[in-house]
Amino acid sequence: MIKRWLVLMLILLSGCTQTVREDLVSTNPILSDADEVRIMIASDLHYLTPQLYSQDNETFMKMIRYSDGKMVHYAEEIVDSFINEVIETNPEVLILSGDLTFNGERLSHEALAQKLKRVKDAGISVFVIPGNHDFSQYAAFDYHDEGTAYQRADNTSINEFLNLYKDYGYSNYASMDQTSLSYRVILNDSVQLLFIDVNGNEKENVISDKTLTWIETQLIEAQQANSQVIVISHQNMVMHTQRFSNGFTIENNESLLNLFETYGVRLGFSGHLHIQDIATQSGFYDVASSSLSVLDHRYGILTIHKDTSLDYQTIPLTLDIPEDSTDFFNTISYWKGYEALEGYDFDKETKDAMLEFVVSVNEHYFRGDLYAFSDLFKASESYTRWTQLKYNAFGTYIESMLNQELQDENTLILAPIR
Repeated sequence: MIKRWLVLMLILLSGCTQTVREDLVSTNPILSDADEVRIMIASDLHYLTPQLYSQDNETFMKMIRYSDGKMVHYAEEIVDSFINEVIETNPEVLILSGDLTFNGERLSHEALAQKLKRVKDAGISVFVIPGNHDFSQYAAFDYHDEGTAYQRADNTSINEFLNLYKDYGYSNYASMDQTSLSYRVILNDSVQLLFIDVNGNEKENVISDKTLTWIETQLIEAQQANSQVIVISHQNMVMHTQRFSNGFTIENNESLLNLFETYGVRLGFSGHLHIQDIATQSGFYDVASSSLSVLDHRYGILTIHKDTSLDYQTIPLTLDIPEDSTDFFNTISYWKGYEALEGYDFDKETKDAMLEFVVSVNEHYFRGDLYAFSDLFKASESYTRWTQLKYNAFGTYIESMLNQELQDENTLILAPIR
């Protein structure tokens, strides 16, 4: 609690109340009008510059191998491959929806901003929004030494973040909120992007009343311009799963959804969960993009057509690294399941089957294709055994995965607005 208070004080001192510079405001469209606009979207890069880690650092590698599946030890290769794929794909726009860095290290932000310059120089517009890992982090460390030693690394203030990413959303905006890092961009004559930040404000994961008022003003102006609005946030705008809602879904999301319903906003993109998932409420779809640092490293492509129809699909990143990301992820799932079964009197054959089940279910859950296997999984004896374990958090996790509303989480098509 004390650490959280200190972080909030750092945020307040670093200037969460923004003085919007008029010279950075632009009401001119970023793009010329076209039959379609392609937007490439990725989230949760968790980039850590090689200046701050070594695979020979035992503390770092133990943390990575017993964490949540992020391949931070190949962050450089993942991000470089992604940047190359963005340039090769050549969309009109690239959006990164938060947790750009591992833990807000200033050197990581500086290196990432430099990589994004390659995208901008290729003629692709880049927009970012911060995540909860992107500034004023007390968990920013330097693991570049061999052995077990590590030390604190310089983190990033809000003002430093704004300066580093001034060419990636934090200039040439139509409007910027004065109490958060939220902003609106006029993409072309028919599409506007609204970025909603709940990390650079006084209370993390909550939209203040002032910001809600600002959001409504933006939606009114977009409606008057007859523009379709696409919303981007790091935290989820719709609850995706009961199991992971606290700390993941914006706390006062109902107020936000009421505004979306009033002004006809139907699509948004978030991240934070690291799971590829699409949830809907009151006619609004929230696509939670999977983490670029996890599993098959997916990104999405949204195509906005002239008739206002939309289609979205995910694509796995083409990546050549020495370690297979699926094996890495599944090994972590295996050991988490193994720990969850400690103290239970199962024979080896039964336990092995239960662990194989966990590995497979979790892999498909994160990939967003669990719907295709759910009946098979629920008919398994291992499913019954896991869900019958009393007071077992992992059993509850498995039950929540397979009993939520499942669908293809990797594609979405929305018809033209009528």
